[in-house]
Amino acid sequence: VVDGAENNPPSFVSSNHYEVSKYYTIDEHSAVPDVLLISTKYWEKLTEKERQWVEAAAAESSQAQKEYWRASVEASMKTAKEAGVEVIIPEKSLFAEKSKSVLEDFKKEYPEMTPLINQIKAE
Repeated sequence: VVDGAENNPPSFVSSNHYEVSKYYTIDEHSAVPDVLLISTKYWEKLTEKERQWVEAAAAESSQAQKEYWRASVEASMKTAKEAGVEVIIPEKSLFAEKSKSVLEDFKKEYPEMTPLINQIKAE
């Protein structure tokens, strides 16, 4: 028996969880980055022109990926809602308040992380 699920919207739909799950909570507790990696060894074999091509293709494809992802999320959410799934979006400020002491302890233990934390909170 499945009453709920945890996944991004496209996976929630493509795995058919939406067919058996009555509830779907979007709490944004994680975000997995999509990255392009190239080894230094290989990169150094490329000509300057080839490096420019790779960089241009990466920049263009990353923008296209964001648009494809947005469209996929919208289509998946429509499918889930049409199937009767109740979508729940919790108030994140409540989580932030309850975990404030954990974050403060972390910043004390790892002060070098404070600028990154502040940057994330600002976005």
